[in-house]
Amino acid sequence: MKFISEERVNLHHIDGNHDNWKVKNLVAVHESCHDYIHMSKKQEHPENIGSRVQRKLQARF
Repeated sequence: MKFISEERVNLHHIDGNHDNWKVKNLVAVHESCHDYIHMSKKQEHPENIGSRVQRKLQARF
């Protein structure tokens, strides 16, 4: 994976569980994208976030 921006990269826990460090639960995202994901969480039910992020990531790869 190559990030071309100088922006920092964060690891996002897809299921929201910061104790779950399994590879399938982690995704590297730009810091601004990570902030956006967490801002969206405030507006949605938490159980919907992980599946929505996973669908978007699967569509890209």
